[in-house]
Amino acid sequence: MQEREEESATKKDQSPHDPQSENTLTNTNLSHGTLSAGQLNEGNQNILPQDQKKAIADVPSLSSGVHRLAKLWIRLLTLIASIIFAGVLSAVVGFGTWTPPPAFDLVQRYPIVSVVIASLFVLISFFAWFVSRKPTLKENAIQPNKNYPQYPRRLVIAVITSTTSSILCFTLIAVILIRPPWCPMSLCPAPKLILNPNGIHDSNIEFYFQTIQSPFYTIPDNPASYTLKDLPKDTSALQIDDSTKSPYRVVLGIHSLQQGRFGLIIEQVFLEVKQVTLVPYPLRVWTEGEQRDFHSNVFQLFYNAQEAGTLIMGIYSSQPYGHVQLVPGESDELDLQVVPRISMGIDLHFRVQLTYRVANKPQLYTLTLPRIFEVIFSNHSDWFQYHLDKGRFVPGS
Repeated sequence: MQEREEESATKKDQSPHDPQSENTLTNTNLSHGTLSAGQLNEGNQNILPQDQKKAIADVPSLSSGVHRLAKLWIRLLTLIASIIFAGVLSAVVGFGTWTPPPAFDLVQRYPIVSVVIASLFVLISFFAWFVSRKPTLKENAIQPNKNYPQYPRRLVIAVITSTTSSILCFTLIAVILIRPPWCPMSLCPAPKLILNPNGIHDSNIEFYFQTIQSPFYTIPDNPASYTLKDLPKDTSALQIDDSTKSPYRVVLGIHSLQQGRFGLIIEQVFLEVKQVTLVPYPLRVWTEGEQRDFHSNVFQLFYNAQEAGTLIMGIYSSQPYGHVQLVPGESDELDLQVVPRISMGIDLHFRVQLTYRVANKPQLYTLTLPRIFEVIFSNHSDWFQYHLDKGRFVPGS
C-alpha cells in the first residue's frame, strides 16, 4: 500500500501540466535542435501570456514581408539597369542618340541634396540585396542551431567585396556623367567646344556676330549687275534727317563657356571708331522691306563725330542700372544700336569691344571682335533709292 502511494506521487511530479517539467523538456529539445517552431508554440501554449504568443506568431510574417520588399527592390534596380544599358548599347551601335535625362540638371543645381538622396538609395539597395539573399523564416520550419554561423565566412567576404565594387563603380559613373567642379581632369576632361566661326572667345566666354538690323543697304557698284543670288548687304545706310525709319543695330551673341558655379557679368560694351570718311556720291541704297526687330538687350552708342581710335561707351537702355549676366553654359544676345548725332553725312567704320568679369572676381576681361562694321549716315539730298523688280534693281522707292 505504501509503495502504491509513492508511485502515484512520482507520476504527479512528472505530469505534463507541470510548468517546471515542461520548461526543462523544452530547453533540452531546443539545445539539441529537435523542436520546430510549431512544436515550440504548441508546447508553450499554457505557459506564455497571450501578447507573447501573438508576437511569436507575427515574426515569420514580418520577416517574409521584408524579404518580399527586398526582392521587389532588387528587381526594380535590375529593370532600371537594363533600360540604361539598352539605351547606351543602342547609341553605341548607331540606332539612336543618348542624351542625359532632365534629372542631371537637378543634380547640377542641387548637388548636396542629390548626394544625400543618392547615399540613401545606395544604403537601401545594399540592405535590400543583403536581405534578399537571406533565407526566410517560415512557420513550422525547423530552427537552425544558433551555435553555428548562419553564413560561411567566405560568402560574407564575397558579398561585401562585390557590393563595395558595385557602389564604387556606380559612383564613378555618376561623377563622370555629372561632372562636378571638383572632378579631376583625368576623369572629367573638358568637352570639345563647338565655336561660332564669326566670333572670338577665351576660356570663359564666346563673343560672336549674328546679324545686322538695317533699314537700308548701299549698292556700291552698277545696280544692273546684281541678281537675287548676290544682293549687296555689306554696308548699311541710315538717314540722319528721318527719325521715322527703323534703327540700325548690330546683333551679337554671347555664350558662357564656364563649367563652375559662378557666372559672368557683362560690365560694358564699346564701339571703337576705326575710320571716318566722306559719303560717296551718288549714294544708291535699297531696302528689304519689313525686318525683324531685335530688342533683347539693347545698348545705345551715340556717335558725335568722334575721331578714329575713340571708344564710345554703350548705354544699357533695357536696364539702365543693371547688367547682362550669364550663368555657366548660358547664351544670350546683345543688340548694339548706333545713334548718329551729327548734321553732316559720314561713312563710319567701327569694331565692337566687350568687357566682362567673373561674378566672384573684380578682374575685368576684354574681347574685341575682329570684324569691321560699316554704316553710312547720310542726308536725304544724297539719297538715291532703288527697289527690286523681277529680281533686278530699278530706281524708285
